[in-house]
Amino acid sequence: MGKDLLKFPYRLYLFSLFLFLFLGTRIYSSSNKKEYGIQREIELVPGSYKLEVEKDGWHSRSEMVTIGRGQTLQKTFKLEQQTGRLQFTIRPLDAQITLRRGDGTVYKTWTGLQYLKAVPVGAYELVCEKAGYKSKLININLSEAERLIENIQLEQAENV
Repeated sequence: MGKDLLKFPYRLYLFSLFLFLFLGTRIYSSSNKKEYGIQREIELVPGSYKLEVEKDGWHSRSEMVTIGRGQTLQKTFKLEQQTGRLQFTIRPLDAQITLRRGDGTVYKTWTGLQYLKAVPVGAYELVCEKAGYKSKLININLSEAERLIENIQLEQAENV
């Protein structure tokens, strides 16, 4: 899996800063300590600014920029995703595992042992299933640079 990047192109010109941001991204200007949220246009007078771009689960970036009278400047911020690792074993080995993100979308499915080494940080559900066994659901929260180890033993279902 390659590194995941978010790109934030913006164009600076006289008195204004135009931004094209993903939902949930925040940008700050240090000159007036104001958070601009996800606005597409910010009115700024010519001068130097420290811009900070951040999004939860991604490494923040900051950069000094200068807006001159009549000048146009184009740049792109690239944020790298924060990741952790998941080491997973299960018995029986042929059990089906589903890793779901906090929003319920499936991140990955597999059978048996697994080592995932660039899982985006955040909350997940591990669902483990096999016919003839009791299913198991485990909530996990993966932090940056963390190696989370899960060893799971499914119990055989009782015949009714």
